[in-house]
Amino acid sequence: MEVEKSSTLCSVSGVAYIRIGTGIRPLSIQEIVTLSAELGAINWDEMPSLSADHINMDYVRWFFDTMEKARGKRVPEDMWMKYLRSVKAIKGDRLTNAGVLFFTDASEFLSQCRCRVIFVDGEPEKSKEYEGPVWKIIEEVFTDITRELRRPEVVVATRRVRIEEYPVRALREAIINAFAHRNYAIPSDVRIFVHPGRIVVRNPGNLMPGVDLNDPEHVPRNPALCQLLYDTGFIEKYGYGIVMIREECEKHPMVRVEFKATASKFEVVFRKEAGDILDELDRSILRILSTPKRSGEIAGELGVSKPTVITRLKKLESLGLVRREGRGPQVRYRIV
Repeated sequence: MEVEKSSTLCSVSGVAYIRIGTGIRPLSIQEIVTLSAELGAINWDEMPSLSADHINMDYVRWFFDTMEKARGKRVPEDMWMKYLRSVKAIKGDRLTNAGVLFFTDASEFLSQCRCRVIFVDGEPEKSKEYEGPVWKIIEEVFTDITRELRRPEVVVATRRVRIEEYPVRALREAIINAFAHRNYAIPSDVRIFVHPGRIVVRNPGNLMPGVDLNDPEHVPRNPALCQLLYDTGFIEKYGYGIVMIREECEKHPMVRVEFKATASKFEVVFRKEAGDILDELDRSILRILSTPKRSGEIAGELGVSKPTVITRLKKLESLGLVRREGRGPQVRYRIV
């Protein structure tokens, strides 16, 4: 008899078991919570946690002020608590885990709600830990990482043009997603590794069951937390994060992105692949664009194929060095 691996928890007489090798053993309470959260069987963020007395009203005020600016939604102060109950940040007289993450210095109560950024460039490594409400951690991590990034210069004729070392909008989205969709039942923090040639954003927990990286759907592991992040403008549009990260990296001239999903963690890897941003063909195209030209005319002058020229023109457009004018057969390109 052959018994296939189950996609859900299995129990007998109220006890959940896991198979280890040729034997089985009962799961601990922590393991049941962790696996249930990973499978989407429970919403960890909606579970009641601390007494509502722990709520920080400065953070609540920040939330409603930011929501009004980001979404144009104004909630009168006497309705604040009612609204927080409607989005499941509060249940009864207790903060849910989502409420703890957003409206307290969360790491005081949930040790896994931290972030560590490690700069891997020589010995010893430089690292920094971040604590506080989740929205504050996201802002501080993003600010500190982007402060460390370079803006490489590209020489075009006698001019120098600067570009961002990494697509910052995609990087910010990856950091937000790491906190929005991680499995908080796993006792581990979010970690970001900044290498000389790549940045790795790693969070505990895999994708939710049924989510396809090639056709991502919004299946939140933490729906209450996602709602709070959406209200305050951190999440721009549901189900758009992975798509937007890919689009931003495709537009960038020297960064490619890779998504890695394993049983216990999910990684977004931004990798630099271009050593020299402009080669001689790029420079030749720029030199002859002192007057607007069609892609076919450029190809004829340089003796290369039209598809090759179009590919290079897209790259130069993304760098802000070339502008496209007109439509259809009348499209011409000119140097900016």
